[in-house]
Amino acid sequence: MIVGQVATEREAVVQFRVTGPAGANTDIIAVVDTGFTGHLTLPQRIIEALGLPTFGSRTALLAGGQKVVLRVFEGSVEWDTENRPIQILEAEGSPLLGMAMLRGFRLTIDVMENGPVTIEKLGVQTGA
Repeated sequence: MIVGQVATEREAVVQFRVTGPAGANTDIIAVVDTGFTGHLTLPQRIIEALGLPTFGSRTALLAGGQKVVLRVFEGSVEWDTENRPIQILEAEGSPLLGMAMLRGFRLTIDVMENGPVTIEKLGVQTGA
């Protein structure tokens, strides 16, 4: 389970570790953004410090309707006790955690100052 809290700006934040291919790592505090369909955004300075390899680029539609081209990098995260490879978009500002990271997990937020944020793996469901 991943835990965090609601920050004073009413943003749900969680912390986890991001690792580059040569083993460099850093702990990230990311804002949970349910409007972001990717895995994670990181600013250029963190991407460079981790030595993440470029994967290409992608057009993104921002909340204000503006289309931008963002560089895509490969990295991995320690996510619910597992090492998980992901694509990371380069974007300045606070790191954002997107819905692709939450696939197969339940997100619970108690929306109040310092309220708990939990991300827990969903149980295996069988079809009827």
